[in-house]
Amino acid sequence: MSATKTKFLKYTLLPGFFPRLKDLFTSGFVHISYLMAVVYSAIGLLPDNHSYLNPANRGRFGIRHVLGEAANHLVFDKKNIDKILVYFVTLSGLVLMGVQIALFSVSLFVQQDVMAQSIPDLFSVNSPYAHGGGGPEQDIAFIMLDRVFGTRGIFESCVSTSTPCADMRGDPITTISAPYPDSFQLALHKLFHFYSIGLFFVAVLIILYFFTAIVAETAATGTPFGQRTNRAWAPVRLILFFAMLAPLNMGGANEGLNGAQLVTLWTAKVGSNFATNAWGYFNENLTTGELIEGEKILASPTIPELGQYDLLNFMYLAKTCKIIEEMAAPRKYGKDMPIDAYIVTSDARTSKKLLSTTYGQAVNYVVGSGSNTTTAKQAQIVISFGHYIAPPVDPDDPSDEFTKEFTGNVNPMCGRLALKVPYDPSADLGGLQELYYDLVRSMWFDTAIRNHAHCLIKHFYVSENEPDCVLESNFANDRYTHYNNNLKTLAEQALQDARAEITSNPDLTSMLPALKAKGWAGAALWYNRIAEINGAAASALYNFPNVVKFPAVMETVRTNKLAKNQNISGQAVFNPRLESGGKISYEHEEDQKIAAVLYRAYSLWNTDSLTETTYNKRTGNIVVDGINALLGTSGIFSIRDNVDVHPLAQLSSLGRAMMQASVRNLALGAGGQNFAGLIGNIGDAEKAALQQIGGALWGLGLSVMLMSIILYYILPMLPFVYFMFAVSGWIKSIFEAMVAMPLWAMAHIRIDGEGIPGRDASNGYFLLLEIFIRPVLIVTGLLASIILFSSMVHVLNDIFTVVVENVSGFDTKKIAETGGGGDFADFLRSPVDEIFYTVLYVILVYMMALSSFKLIDLIPNQILRWSGVSVSAFQEGAGDPAGQISGQIYTGGNLLINRVKGGGALPALLN
Repeated sequence: MSATKTKFLKYTLLPGFFPRLKDLFTSGFVHISYLMAVVYSAIGLLPDNHSYLNPANRGRFGIRHVLGEAANHLVFDKKNIDKILVYFVTLSGLVLMGVQIALFSVSLFVQQDVMAQSIPDLFSVNSPYAHGGGGPEQDIAFIMLDRVFGTRGIFESCVSTSTPCADMRGDPITTISAPYPDSFQLALHKLFHFYSIGLFFVAVLIILYFFTAIVAETAATGTPFGQRTNRAWAPVRLILFFAMLAPLNMGGANEGLNGAQLVTLWTAKVGSNFATNAWGYFNENLTTGELIEGEKILASPTIPELGQYDLLNFMYLAKTCKIIEEMAAPRKYGKDMPIDAYIVTSDARTSKKLLSTTYGQAVNYVVGSGSNTTTAKQAQIVISFGHYIAPPVDPDDPSDEFTKEFTGNVNPMCGRLALKVPYDPSADLGGLQELYYDLVRSMWFDTAIRNHAHCLIKHFYVSENEPDCVLESNFANDRYTHYNNNLKTLAEQALQDARAEITSNPDLTSMLPALKAKGWAGAALWYNRIAEINGAAASALYNFPNVVKFPAVMETVRTNKLAKNQNISGQAVFNPRLESGGKISYEHEEDQKIAAVLYRAYSLWNTDSLTETTYNKRTGNIVVDGINALLGTSGIFSIRDNVDVHPLAQLSSLGRAMMQASVRNLALGAGGQNFAGLIGNIGDAEKAALQQIGGALWGLGLSVMLMSIILYYILPMLPFVYFMFAVSGWIKSIFEAMVAMPLWAMAHIRIDGEGIPGRDASNGYFLLLEIFIRPVLIVTGLLASIILFSSMVHVLNDIFTVVVENVSGFDTKKIAETGGGGDFADFLRSPVDEIFYTVLYVILVYMMALSSFKLIDLIPNQILRWSGVSVSAFQEGAGDPAGQISGQIYTGGNLLINRVKGGGALPALLN
């Protein structure tokens, strides 16, 4: 044999694995094919002089060649019953041997714990991996199919079995009982029955046509059944046609559905079970038992600052009020009135002291030790600073009218605070909400605040000059810095504790048993926990204690001032001096002096240096100041500090911070939008210019709100939305098949062609394959989106710094002055660079998210191309409805912004 260059290279460079594998699996069947040829020759299926019987030809033909040649000589006639029997027995034996080899091959690749359940369990609802080991009653896919088709004895969900349906935590869902199947579903069955009968009569006409054609061809050619008729497959197809199109279960539960439609529904059930088992097996074999590691779920939301709220100001006022009211009580009431902080509830005649009540005790007190979600949603810890009035021995004493008007029998003489209680257990992970409770307690018992308030009263109320009582000029700044740093430290520690708690709490990071019971169609519900946990944590951080009521004397001043001038606002509303020169009517004469002292205490904290935060801090650059004020982006570049956090958590946390900033700043803008109209000494042109600037700033602010809506509300929902669109597309494919199955049955009415499908019916089989395999492909697409999205964003984090360095350059003078130490963002050419490069980063991550999440339905839509057919379902032409949500919201929002800004509509709306 001559050696060629190709053979030489193959021999020297290739290991030769594939030729050896071919020899291993094919060489042993040479003798089987020869022996089969001998058997077929003995019964007359092969002629005695056939080439397959020549021993010299061994290895030149295979089993399929012998079977094909024997089939060509097989005549279906009762005289040949022995030949038919032998042929099909050998064929059945070969099929069984092939199945055995296939099962053995599968056993080599599938772990033994799966094989121990047998192959049928991979498609069963009773597999240990299906529905968390439970039944199919809570399976979302089965619930949807039962609600659509109204069948019995197939899907057996909670809808069709009268079992209470449950939510993702296993709590029963209260629904109004209704008959099943309902009238619409019964009418749908009747429609299917009518449809099948109509097509059956059409099919009868087609059968009569073929019968006539066969008779005519037989008479014309002399060949029995004509020359075109495939005598082996035509009868089988005709039997299949009648089996598939005949209506079944007449008078039964699924009356009206034909055989092909029932096959479709059972195919959907088996395919759904396959996907559920795959999803359950995936979760059982995660190394950590979690889809995403706990510490990577929670991002670091922007920590609020005291300058955004009145908390420190109020607590100083409450302490000042306590001291001065206790001093004035003998003159006002003729007796002592001790004042303290109490936790009160509207449905109790008692209260608890703040000093001796922990946060957990306070929550149980206002919600109840056996709290439920409905109660906790409206619950809040209300702290009244005032005098406690002991209730009478007899609670029904009619003389107790005085105490009935005060919640918890506490007269809130010095004000009232409210702290919302999170109803979601994940909202207070690590004590995120508890830190504000502890902060209020520390402020109330702060010795420095008490001493300064005491000195203030000594100077301006009793006019006593104590040598040791000096009003420090920097007291407010020092306390603000102290508590702001304290808040930051406590919040960071709480977030760290929250991550540790998430990691150690399997109910938060792993699949809940109730969620496993939802089957494969509930897979995206877990992914949504990322947004749920981050949203709850951010909400807990932004649930700052809310001032419900200022000290009673200050409330009296505010009521009198607003009664005379509705336009007054801000600090002036508590000024006890009336612009008209009149006097405020107080309940006690002593209150006039108290009001003056409390106003001085209130003014102490209302300075620009104390109300300034990173959101409104001035940099001297009007562009940067405007962007920070409207976007709340002072810390936006810190999004990349969360390198190890899941990117969806990054964007969700950023969106929450931007939403908080935009709502706050737009509210401030609403109060100042009439500024141009209030200025009387400027011309119309200047007023118009100011109004145009205000409109532009409002437009930018509303645009930021739209972006935050997309990041905080829309983006975390996209995996779920894409997944549910994919599930809905699968349901639509099943409905399409239910309509197409009678036509598929008619496609079997062919007298020519090979095989059961013939020339026209193969697409129906591939449609059933698509219904069977789509669920597991949807789950695969979800997992692919999780992996790809995380991987791409982590790579972007690694290279983004280098890209920005190369594109933007640096402030070389600043680098020379500092020696180059610190964060690279400190040396960008401008703070504007930092902001807009971060915006670019967010856009890139957002685009990666969309492209990744689209795999959830792209993989099922495109994978059947590999089967070599072009059959398509409805879902493949559905476009990208989920991806259009963000664009439609943004476009619609911009149209609304333009309408609000145009024609002076904004002032009209706000006035």
